[in-house]
Amino acid sequence: MKNFSKLLISILFCLALFSCDTDEGKEGVRVKLTNKTGQDITNLVVNNIPVGNLANEQSTKYLLFDKFRFDTGMPDADCRGTISGEKIESFNQFYFCGTEKTTVEKGKYEFDIQLVDSKEENKKYLKLIVSK
Repeated sequence: MKNFSKLLISILFCLALFSCDTDEGKEGVRVKLTNKTGQDITNLVVNNIPVGNLANEQSTKYLLFDKFRFDTGMPDADCRGTISGEKIESFNQFYFCGTEKTTVEKGKYEFDIQLVDSKEENKKYLKLIVSK
């Protein structure tokens, strides 16, 4: 009876372990983000996927997206968050021409999040750039 209990517990443990939902092996675009704004970002959202809080100079794990857009080789993503209590909009709203827009459905990318000042509007924006 003891051996049967050990076997049953082992089987249940293996089932629980291997049935956990992970993104490994799933198709899509994997994106790692690094906060290069000089400040902590709270309530970060990228392309409608909640990322959460991201401290300055910290990176996310690879996030899974169904697809990801680029414009002339630059990431064209809606990236919004809050810095020091101020809601910061996405810089990509200025990518409107669309002549070289592409969409990828597979791949692995690393992007830095920068804070861009618009002196004309006295506003700040979050912008994704390809990591160096």
